[in-house]
Amino acid sequence: MYVLSDELLFRVEKNGGILINKNHFSRLELSESESIFLSLVKEMGKEKALNECIKYFSADSLTKILREKIYKEGEIKEKGISSLSIINKIQSKIKELKKLNQISFPLELVIYPSMYCNLHCGFCFLANREDENVHLADDWKKVLSQAKENGILSFSILGGEPTKYKDIDNLLKIIDSLKVVTTITTNGQEIKKSTIDIICQSDYITPVISLESIDDFKNFELMGTRSKRGIELIKLFHERKKKVRLNTVYSNQSEEDIVELLKFAIKNEIDRFSIADYSEVTGFTKITKIYNISDLRKLEEKVRRYLLDNKIPELLVDYLAMT
Repeated sequence: MYVLSDELLFRVEKNGGILINKNHFSRLELSESESIFLSLVKEMGKEKALNECIKYFSADSLTKILREKIYKEGEIKEKGISSLSIINKIQSKIKELKKLNQISFPLELVIYPSMYCNLHCGFCFLANREDENVHLADDWKKVLSQAKENGILSFSILGGEPTKYKDIDNLLKIIDSLKVVTTITTNGQEIKKSTIDIICQSDYITPVISLESIDDFKNFELMGTRSKRGIELIKLFHERKKKVRLNTVYSNQSEEDIVELLKFAIKNEIDRFSIADYSEVTGFTKITKIYNISDLRKLEEKVRRYLLDNKIPELLVDYLAMT
């Protein structure tokens, strides 16, 4: 794996390789020869890579890569290294991945710095509410750095409530220094000003706010807290021109409740609105009204109709299954 630019990530995989745009995660599948060519570019520079690749492969197979213009002349310095050793190394790796029938490394790493949470959401499976985390951010640094070296595309910070993790500010600073696209999902009830500042100043970290309803009473029923703080936090990020996302679990709201959240998301220029459909399988939660996949589909149709009727194509709405 190596980074071609601030936007592009290249990884050798079982079918050859992939190029990933780190901004919007679009992907381009590569053939084996194209992946070898890019590996040669990394080690030898563009001109030598092209000459060496033509020795072993048809030049026609390289046109796709050349057409995409994914490298810049002079961007990578030439090195005295055997082209054949690079080719053998990449071919061996592809052969090994094919045999194992797996990708070289996960695309996303999800971390749980603490499972402690300050709320009692009716749909939540957490039973242990004690704050027992003892690890500091530096304990995570090695794992996160290794993940980046192996071609990780993104990090996701979950919990519990991650902003209650005692070393959250240092953890976010480490992640920002690694320059890996990251989301941190929070209920935002007790987030520190210093944490907000770090998130706002980062080009890589996006906050995801959990909110079940605009209505205070309904949100209290579902999360054990009023909606006011979550709404204020989203507005604060919006005012500071920080991209923010919104998460809700479709568990006991009406379709109208979700549409009100949608209106709020549109007004505050939410980057993405994710709706998770809750299905009870654990027996540990307190949800009394259960929606199935068919209900989620009906909600999806209503949301899509609202967006179309109001000519709002920009907002991305996800629909997820959750158990």
